[in-house]
Amino acid sequence: MTTPTPLATPSARDLYADGGMMSQDIQHEIILRQSSVASILRALYEYHKLRSPRMSLAYICRRSGISSKGYLALVMAGKRRLNEKYWAGLTHTFKLSSSHCDLLFRRLREETLRDQAGQKRPSLQSSAP
Repeated sequence: MTTPTPLATPSARDLYADGGMMSQDIQHEIILRQSSVASILRALYEYHKLRSPRMSLAYICRRSGISSKGYLALVMAGKRRLNEKYWAGLTHTFKLSSSHCDLLFRRLREETLRDQAGQKRPSLQSSAP
C-alpha cells in the first residue's frame, strides 16, 4: 500500500478528512485558520483538487479571468499580491458563499493595505536627513 502524497497545507487535508463537515464549513475553517491570503488560496485549491480532478491552475485561471498560471502560482506562493480585479472571479471559481466572500475580501483588503503601508515606509525613511 502506498502512502498518499501529503498536501502542503495540513488544514486542507485535515478538514477534508473529517467526513462530517459540509463543504461550506470546510471553506469557512480554511479562511479562518490560514495565516495569509496565499495560504487560504492554496488550501482552497487543494481542497477542491481533492474533490474534483479537473481543478488545476489552468482551470482556475480560465474560470476567474487570470491570464497567467505563473502569476497565480506566485500569488499562491505569497510572492505576488492578488490584483483586486480577480477577487470576484476566484470566489466564484471556489464557489464561496457571500459570507465567505466577505471574509476573504476582508483578508485581501487587510493584506493589500499592509503591503501598501510597508512599501511607503522605506521611501519615507530614505528621504529623511
